[in-house]
Amino acid sequence: MLQVRKVNKKFGGLWALQEVDMEVSKGNIFGLIGPNGAGKTTLFNVITGFYHCDSGNIQFEGKDITRKKSFEISRLGICRTFQIVKPFKDMTVLGNATIGALSKVRKVPEAMECARESLQVVGLADRQNILAGSLTVSDRKRLEIARALASQPRLLFLDEVMSGLRPTEVFETIDLIKKIHDFGITIVIIEHIMSAIMRLCDRIIVLHHGQKIGEGSPKEISKNDSVIQAYLGEDYIA
Repeated sequence: MLQVRKVNKKFGGLWALQEVDMEVSKGNIFGLIGPNGAGKTTLFNVITGFYHCDSGNIQFEGKDITRKKSFEISRLGICRTFQIVKPFKDMTVLGNATIGALSKVRKVPEAMECARESLQVVGLADRQNILAGSLTVSDRKRLEIARALASQPRLLFLDEVMSGLRPTEVFETIDLIKKIHDFGITIVIIEHIMSAIMRLCDRIIVLHHGQKIGEGSPKEISKNDSVIQAYLGEDYIA
């Protein structure tokens, strides 16, 4: 479904991504892990058109999207959430989700209906008429997911949607991601909560200093010496 080939991205004198390869199969939940500053969000940004890579190639369902703009990539069926959620605080929850729908649907009444459906999925239907600025952190993250879902993606990128949540909220979010996956949406997720990654993912790649240092199933990653040394640590293995 998605092929990333030898992607490089440099900011000034710093390589954020070096020769990164990634292949996501349709129907998978794909994990992207690594230390802070490893290049994970940069890779998301390059794939979804917020940055253009300096070299390399990205294909989605056989189409070259390497140089496409973010709105063009969204219309093809790729959408993403952001690590730092920034809803339009003075708009309603429904209004925020409707903005996501308008990337695909031109008429506002139809967009609002798509938004209501996405809010129902994430559990915010009963709060659709309140201002987004009054939501808790957990609900703001759910709204971020709802806005992405309203654009009707086939491939969804989730950037740390569980960070800052309480344990019960993490479990609820895991269930929500499984629910979204059951709709036939392929998912790529960045997350530092390893228990969630290991439960959810079919396959994982690990970045460190912008380079891929490991790839495999959750079981294979948990036994990879390079990954243990650079990221997981001996305490996690124990």
